[in-house]
Order: sequence, then structure tokens, then C-alpha cells
Amino acid sequence: MNSLGDLMQIYADKYDLNDLEGIKETAIPGVWFYRSSQGNQRQPFVYQSGIIVMGQGRKHIHIGNQPVHYGPEDYLVVGVPMPLECEALPENGEPLLGLTINVDPTLLHRLVNELEVASFEHAPRSKQETCGLSSVKMGTPMLASCKQWNGHRLTLSRC
Repeated sequence: MNSLGDLMQIYADKYDLNDLEGIKETAIPGVWFYRSSQGNQRQPFVYQSGIIVMGQGRKHIHIGNQPVHYGPEDYLVVGVPMPLECEALPENGEPLLGLTINVDPTLLHRLVNELEVASFEHAPRSKQETCGLSSVKMGTPMLASCKQWNGHRLTLSRC
């Protein structure tokens, strides 16, 4: 079975994105494809709220002294727009490949309010989660959702 990185490379091949150094919106509004063959050294950046899915390569995020690392088949949840420093590292001569899924802040706040009304209790948080970012290894349902293909484009039916 193909890895998520393999499927993202197929997507790049199909849509002639192998020279892309940056992001390009997919056919799905609010979903962006990311590719970089060189990556970048640690530099200031602002992440918008959303979900960042990494298919290939690694990123190291720094918020002050707090590092957050993520790589293949991890996703990063960004709760609020956040200034940070980002280092992007291709591996084994292969480009970084990923997706960014924008999350509408209004919808996010409504869902959080619904959880609070339902008396949702927060699980104990790790030090990493207290900085506003959380890197998560994909479980089977999330990975399967992100691997779905709809003939012409990468689909994210449940992401």
C-alpha cells in the first residue's frame, strides 16, 4: 500500500507540481498542497489556524523555548493564528510534501462553545500542548481519510 507521502508525490506528478516551492490551493476550497525540495533554515513564520498534514519530510517548530516536531504521517493542530519559528527539512533527497486544511475560526469557536456547554472536561495536557500547538501521529481512520483519492484530486472526506 502507498504511504501518504507516495500519494502526495503522485498528486504532484499528476498536476505538474514538481517545481513548486511553496503552496498551491487544491480543487478543494481551503485545502492547500505544500511542496519544497530545499526546505528552509529556522526562520520567523505565522501559522494560521488549521490542520497541517505532513506526508514527507520533517518540520521543527519553535515557540519561544518550546519545540514541536512533526514528520511523515503526523498532523499538527493549530488552534489560533500563531507567530513562531519554523525549520523545514527534506529527507533522503526527497521534497517536503504536505497539506494545510484551513479551519474557519468562527466554526472552531462555535464547536469549542458547544463542548463547554456539554461540560466537556479537558484531558491533562502535556507541556507541548500548552503552547497552542499539538503534533499528533495519525491513527488509522485519519490516515485512511487523507489517503483517499477521487480520480483527479486528493480528497479529505473526514479530515
